[in-house]
Amino acid sequence: MNKWIIITFIATVLGLILMLVSFIEIRKISKKLDQMDETEIVPENIMLNLIKNQKLEVLGISITAISGLIRVFLR
Repeated sequence: MNKWIIITFIATVLGLILMLVSFIEIRKISKKLDQMDETEIVPENIMLNLIKNQKLEVLGISITAISGLIRVFLR
């Protein structure tokens, strides 16, 4: 039982780190987009980075939520 608590705690921390890193990257991309003119076409690499980081953020949120639920049911 104690082993699973440690595993879910580590998964929660990893999910939060993943979420935080991707959030910071999304903010950087957002600042780049704010500097661009509205009539410009957004470069493909910026859009791909934005999509990738949004997926990573959702993955981090999911890992954190699932490990939290597992921890609740283990108690």
